[in-house]
Amino acid sequence: MQFLKMEKPEILRVASFVFWGTINTAASFLVYCAFIYVGTPIAIASLFSLIFGILLGHYLNKKNVFNHEGRNTLPRYFLVWTCLYCVNLLILYQLMGVGFNAYLAGGLAAFLIVPFSYLLQRFFVFNL
Repeated sequence: MQFLKMEKPEILRVASFVFWGTINTAASFLVYCAFIYVGTPIAIASLFSLIFGILLGHYLNKKNVFNHEGRNTLPRYFLVWTCLYCVNLLILYQLMGVGFNAYLAGGLAAFLIVPFSYLLQRFFVFNL
């Protein structure tokens, strides 16, 4: 299990992933809030925020985390996020099924998704 033995550059990459993910989450939330502020229905505001977050996340991770040059990685990135979304829903429903409320389940699920997201992006999307 080579990926469990993190050398310093890998630790810095993970820290960068978390940092840029936090920036991306904040920016996506601001987009959501802006759409809500101008009267956009919640489902549409959420969709635009999600699309914005995926596109921004791809750019930030490609340039700032994985320093990837070359072929188009966006289709794989979308595929990874489709899978992560489904896994996130499974985790949410499992946690809520054992008594967690929707807020706590959402926070815990988001926390649990981060390592999967990192590994899938590192080894499948950006092939490092």
